[in-house]
Amino acid sequence: MKVKQKSVRVFEIECESLPEFEAYLDKNSVLLNGFLLLLKGDAKGSFAKECKKRKLCHASVGECDESTLVVKKEVTAALPQPDVTPKQEVKTQMPIVEAVVKKQTPKPQAPLPLEIGKAEVVKEPIKTVVVVKNLRSGEDINTDADVMITGRINSGAKVKTNGNATILDVVDGDVEAWGEYLVIKSIGKGTVSFRGARVDKELLNGKAKLVTFDGKLSLKDI
Repeated sequence: MKVKQKSVRVFEIECESLPEFEAYLDKNSVLLNGFLLLLKGDAKGSFAKECKKRKLCHASVGECDESTLVVKKEVTAALPQPDVTPKQEVKTQMPIVEAVVKKQTPKPQAPLPLEIGKAEVVKEPIKTVVVVKNLRSGEDINTDADVMITGRINSGAKVKTNGNATILDVVDGDVEAWGEYLVIKSIGKGTVSFRGARVDKELLNGKAKLVTFDGKLSLKDI
């Protein structure tokens, strides 16, 4: 017997209309690929059949205690310089794979608590780089992993990834992604390119849009 604990990316879906569910899968198939879909209220198993047909990872949560699905993790940020800034706690309910952002390579230490500092990404065999703060001028992320940034990307900050990118705040710096999709909400003074093509900020309205590339850029509302 082998037991392994893994972190996964999850979408929880509750829907009573099968046609509506099918339409959602058709529209967001690229974004959902690689995520676990938790199906609520799928008593007849019709939603699960649609997921299986599209080869999407899925599970039914109709009879389990939902409180067991909530993952709470405290993320503590501490700068190594003498002028230590106050610690901040970040709680998340999405089980994600975390990464460390630092200017200096950290000394070997226990994997928790996660430390977030300044600038470049520590080279680790990770799947997703998650940054839960604003990127300031001079900070640089360059990685082959997927990237999720919840804060603002200020002027002078740069993000480059060979994977997928999800940017949830305004971009005043530079973002370059080469994965299967890009999620973007707003571009300020900065630039965003996907697969070498520049995203026109006039096409954005502050709501999350899914950007894909098939010879040319395609933007869809999420």
